[in-house]
Amino acid sequence: MAGKDRIVLVLSHTHWDREWYESFESFRYRLVKAMDKLIEILQSSTEYRCFNLDGQLVILEDYLEIRPEMRRVLEELVTSGRIGVGPWYVQADEFLSDGESLIRNLLLGSQIAHEFGDPQKLAYLPDTFGHNSQIPQIARHFGITSSLIWRGVSGDDLPWEFIWEGADGSSLYTYRLPERLGYCNMAFTPEGQPVDSAFFIGSAKGFMENSATGMVVLMDGCDHVQPSESILPFIDQLKETDNCLSCKQALFNDLAAELKKRIPATEGIRVLHGQLKNVNISKRGYFNFILPNVLSSRCKNKRENFDALNWLESYAEPLASFALLLGKRHPGGFLQKAWKLVLQNLAHDSIGGCSVDEVHLDVSRRYSHSIEISRNIAMDSLSSLSGAASEGENDFFVVFNPSQCPTSPVEIEIDLPHIAFDNLSKRPVVKNEKGEEVDFQISSLRETEKSLNYLAVRRL
Repeated sequence: MAGKDRIVLVLSHTHWDREWYESFESFRYRLVKAMDKLIEILQSSTEYRCFNLDGQLVILEDYLEIRPEMRRVLEELVTSGRIGVGPWYVQADEFLSDGESLIRNLLLGSQIAHEFGDPQKLAYLPDTFGHNSQIPQIARHFGITSSLIWRGVSGDDLPWEFIWEGADGSSLYTYRLPERLGYCNMAFTPEGQPVDSAFFIGSAKGFMENSATGMVVLMDGCDHVQPSESILPFIDQLKETDNCLSCKQALFNDLAAELKKRIPATEGIRVLHGQLKNVNISKRGYFNFILPNVLSSRCKNKRENFDALNWLESYAEPLASFALLLGKRHPGGFLQKAWKLVLQNLAHDSIGGCSVDEVHLDVSRRYSHSIEISRNIAMDSLSSLSGAASEGENDFFVVFNPSQCPTSPVEIEIDLPHIAFDNLSKRPVVKNEKGEEVDFQISSLRETEKSLNYLAVRRL
């Protein structure tokens, strides 16, 4: 790029791990203070251009649950381009989320973002522990063409900009953050000192040497930090050192637009294929490990995750959809609640098993609540479907196969009247929906006394 095309984008943000080395409620207490501070800055300063809410909408939900009176203020700030929201619902682990939950993460994020304004169109993944090869494909289906990443990519011979091509050939224009400090590179120096103008200007010009397109991204923020106006004078000082270089605070959408414009116009841009799980090999620094052990830590949470997703994807949603076709009211609100509970658990430090014990107890509780909701939806939907299939006075049962493949044989447990024990001629005959007898075998009989349960009462 010619000198006059060089640009430095300052992304003011806070990286908000919803729970990690403290529990959710402790972090939320700090979140409310940080959001109050952000609103105060944006309402009092026109020089402070904009702020990015970490690419996840759950932050707004958590804040507004405590400060519901601030919703209209946030809507105005998002609509006016002062706060950037989305596109994700949470910053999830990309390998411990299944394909459906990655799609739901973007879908739910988009739906909530539209309640405030337009969602940002950048696959923002600054701290996930490596990157799934399907992300470009999924992102493209949501109209997202660019991404910003940190972990999983490294190398002194690789510029910040490249094209990330996914498993199906879909691609994203991608910017990777420098190995050392990454999304915190303007929050403090590598030695932990406050950023001053010399460090800011030196970093901007130093990073420019590794840019293929004449663009640098500086990250004004870090984990759980409150916004600050201290960055503003450094932006002005950088522009004064070189009148051919522009520098401004930016939203993720600004970065996406620059990547979309600059990468196609630059010759020799590298293309990286598939999943991105490289460890750091750069001499520039360290601290962008991919933490592979999170895939197996806290195994109890991993099993709960499988059960919760299985109940949602294989039972509750398909059965509710079948029941809807027969006129039953769709439990959309319950399903969304169940999905939110699961997605909140898929945040990278929650499902990753790298947090304090209280966090993982909370994770288990959310999974338990999600499964309970899904189980009730599934049973209620099955009851409706079974009722629609009944004919005559004979007892009947419906067998539902949640798999995409035929299953045989099928084992079920049913209640028989006591006469079936006393008189072999009273044993049941099983017929299919066409009235044809079906072969079956009673594997065991067990005599029990049962009290009348709620299913025998007229249901509301």
